Formats: sequence, structure tokens, C-alpha cells
Amino acid sequence: MRVSILCPDEYIEEVRSTARELISSHIALTTPLSHTGDLPQTHWFCTCYLTDQGIKKFHELKKYTTIYTGNPKVILKELELKIVK
Repeated sequence: MRVSILCPDEYIEEVRSTARELISSHIALTTPLSHTGDLPQTHWFCTCYLTDQGIKKFHELKKYTTIYTGNPKVILKELELKIVK
């Protein structure tokens, strides 16, 4: 299933260590976000495909991550987050 994963900046290292076991390390929450699109980043984001087992594992990290389904651009717009460039 295609999902988007959002993680607050303060938990990114812990979540990435688990995420790399489930998804490719080159996409494991590597997109920085903020409300303004400027540094400092406040969140990290990625869109990937996960198995049901992978989704369950991320749900175990629920206190650190939020999983969304749907169009990533719409999700970011609704959350009022922009990619840091």
C-alpha cells in the first residue's frame, strides 16, 4: 500500500533506524518540512510502499509518526507544511 509518513524532527533518528529496516534507506524520511518552507525543519516526510506488516511496525511507532494514505501534495497542504528548499 502506498503511504506517506510524517515524523517530528525531534524523533527522526529513532524512527529512521526502524524505517530503514522496512523501506529503502535512500527514502527513509529524507524530505525536510516546515510551515514556512524555510529552515529549521520541523518535520520529516516520505512516501513509499509498505506491506501490511510494515504498516503495523510503523503503527508501533505511532507516538513518533503519523501514517497517511492519499495524495502527498494534498496531505502537506492540509497540514500546512512545505518542503524545505
